[in-house]
Amino acid sequence: MYEAPQVSQLAMKIDSPRSKYSPIVQLYRKNQGNSEKERTIICFPPIGGLPLPFAQPQVLSEWGRYGSVTGLQISGYGHGEKPFKHYQEMLSCFEQGIEKAINGKMVFIGWSIGAKIAHDVATYMQNKGIKIDCLVVIDSYATDEYLNKNTNNNVKFDSMNLEDVIDNYIIEIEGDLVYGELKKYNKEQKLVRLTQDLESLGMIPSGVFQISPGFAEKFIRYSLLQANYMIERPIPGYFDGDVLIVRAKATSRLSQTLTLGWERYCKNVETVDINSDHFTLLAGNAAEVTAKTIGKWIKNHIS
Repeated sequence: MYEAPQVSQLAMKIDSPRSKYSPIVQLYRKNQGNSEKERTIICFPPIGGLPLPFAQPQVLSEWGRYGSVTGLQISGYGHGEKPFKHYQEMLSCFEQGIEKAINGKMVFIGWSIGAKIAHDVATYMQNKGIKIDCLVVIDSYATDEYLNKNTNNNVKFDSMNLEDVIDNYIIEIEGDLVYGELKKYNKEQKLVRLTQDLESLGMIPSGVFQISPGFAEKFIRYSLLQANYMIERPIPGYFDGDVLIVRAKATSRLSQTLTLGWERYCKNVETVDINSDHFTLLAGNAAEVTAKTIGKWIKNHIS
């Protein structure tokens, strides 16, 4: 059963004045079956902090074969909610939410910044004696220091203002050629353009600007806030389990190592490349390829 059958309904539920904040968003509930083989797949979202990309039908149809699918969301989007003050508060909230809501075996999947958070929550829970079967890292370097050392990355969200972040998002999604064109736009025009880009990627729902005009700007502000959280991230712990690294094509070209630095912090690491860029790994045709690739790997690694 889908708790919110359409991504737009999920967004409206998140933004509803009647909704009380919970880090847990049920994306797909699988009927009771072979409990030994079923897992709860817990999805940690990319920057922006919403699980909407994981709610797409082509993703849920693949991962739902192996159990229920649950997303995590940051605090602050709903009416009266306050954003997390620091990284550790977010980790503790996610960990406590998972422990309270989920019984049984689990698989963690994190995309981009969400992969770092997934790894940190997994190692924290393992230290408490809670087993996480396996971890999937979607296109994320193990640490920002490793990213900066092994690529020509010079993007630092934490030092940007709101308009800088909007510009960077548009350039990352549409390509460097739009840089000159953006100079002709004011902030409001850029925000409309970025909203359309994010809608096309499934990161925010289609028509959200009409439903909630402030939603897209809030998404960008929380992207900036999350980047500031990550400055506080401690040295990662060690995940004692199987890990799949899913790299976008552009990442595989830029990276000097196969595992993006994760071999230091994980027991068994495998890597697979998807013919996509970072932002389209879970959008359009690439979403189905990515979801199937991950689903097959999960099937082979759940005990």
